[in-house]
Amino acid sequence: MAVMLGRQQRSPWGWVQHLVRRFNDWMGDRLAFWLSTMACFYLISLLVMVPLFFSRPEGLVSWVEYVVQSIFQGIALPVLGYVSRVAGERQEKVLIETHDTVMEQLSVLKDELRLAREERQVMRSLIHELNGHRHESPTLHSAGSPLDA
Repeated sequence: MAVMLGRQQRSPWGWVQHLVRRFNDWMGDRLAFWLSTMACFYLISLLVMVPLFFSRPEGLVSWVEYVVQSIFQGIALPVLGYVSRVAGERQEKVLIETHDTVMEQLSVLKDELRLAREERQVMRSLIHELNGHRHESPTLHSAGSPLDA
């Protein structure tokens, strides 16, 4: 990409690339969801079992190939997707609960900070008042008031 005055020069096909990227993201989200459902698992399981009614593998090698190709590749994929989606939903729930708890604690801390600032302001005004009152009354000063320390 050519750079002109600190800006990147845009490709004339940038809008097409953007649309293709958005479509790919949309399609990927839909496929990921539907391929990770138990309905997809049952459909693929049915599609894997139906051919056994018409022709059966002969010999150990044929059966092993059938099991590996059909069961592990076809049926396990939706189950793994389902399990990861459920785990992701649980993780999201925990994250939301953690976020809500932290936000509650932050609100409490903000309230406590506001109260502490108000109390500090009151203390400052009292100290200022006491200091002003002390300087006005020389008898307190000469008597060795504890405020002198």
